[in-house]
Amino acid sequence: MSSGEEKEEDPRVTCIKYLRDECDHCIMSPEYVDECNQLFGMDMKTHVISERWQLDDPEGDNQGLGAHEMAEDICEFYKVSYAPKYGKGSQLAECCKKLLEFFASPVAPTYRPKEPQSSSTSVTGIKA
Repeated sequence: MSSGEEKEEDPRVTCIKYLRDECDHCIMSPEYVDECNQLFGMDMKTHVISERWQLDDPEGDNQGLGAHEMAEDICEFYKVSYAPKYGKGSQLAECCKKLLEFFASPVAPTYRPKEPQSSSTSVTGIKA
């Protein structure tokens, strides 16, 4: 790598920044959760979301996972400690802050992609 080149960002960090910056109080789609499961090597599960979220779901499944729940699940998977917060947005921000600190530390596992992505859709490319 020459001195002018920047190191490519870990896609897990990109995902966490996306959750932090773009997904406050969002419900993440099952497709997005599946993509993040592959990225983090996890098995996060979606669940039926209350009708009060008024999701655009013509079949009435309302499956998804709150962004704050996803961030908490990632923290728990990597055994990253975080302070419990009362609001969903505050909890998301706290978890993302701790995860970014973790992935910047030398104890974070190195990212090793399982296989090259054949599609042009990235972790942040799926609509939540």
